Amino acid sequence: EGDEKNIRAGIAGFDQLVGYAELVPSSIRIIQLNIARLYIALNDLPSARKYLSLATNSEDLVISKRINLNPVFSQLKQADA
Repeated sequence: EGDEKNIRAGIAGFDQLVGYAELVPSSIRIIQLNIARLYIALNDLPSARKYLSLATNSEDLVISKRINLNPVFSQLKQADA
């Protein structure tokens, strides 16, 4: 229960951070990717997919590499199979 509360607080913090106009789009995508990871930790795969989709709406190679190198995202791939 304590972990879930902390994870949800992290998600809320990241969501607020995305609202800052000074952030460049690539930074916003990295934040969205981190939000997806937190939702995976909560086993909320629909929300994780939503943020993963937001993070991957461009041809950003950094995001693609982060997804391919991070085993956490394999959970989404396995759930889709």
